[in-house]
Amino acid sequence: MEEFDTERLLKLLGALIKASDSDLLNNRKCFPCKKEDHEYYKAIRDSFQIIYDEADYTCSSQFLSEVEGKSDKFVQMKSKIFHEPTKKNAHRIELLDKLCSLNTINEAVSYINVQHHKRYNQAMDNLEKCRDA
Repeated sequence: MEEFDTERLLKLLGALIKASDSDLLNNRKCFPCKKEDHEYYKAIRDSFQIIYDEADYTCSSQFLSEVEGKSDKFVQMKSKIFHEPTKKNAHRIELLDKLCSLNTINEAVSYINVQHHKRYNQAMDNLEKCRDA
């Protein structure tokens, strides 16, 4: 079986999370990574799954910087907009897309909930261990 490179593995991971099938990563036949990297990708999946499931733009550093110094009414209005189901889902998908691409993974940190920064950093540490030498 052909092993995928890091970019393709991240894309596959994102697709599995979107389809609610991320448990397929447990089966190496469904997730063609190097044997020694498999545990790292499972840890990355676990972090990304929580970040995705709990994604809330109003808890991101990007949103917090947008509303810094603004009135309470303005913050409430902006929060209400981003809690609408379509906006919330669009944010979750955009965030996962950023997380699952080597070109945008570093941008993702400003879109995740502030409380997930440690989890994001752990995922990045695990990903660094997986990179092709």
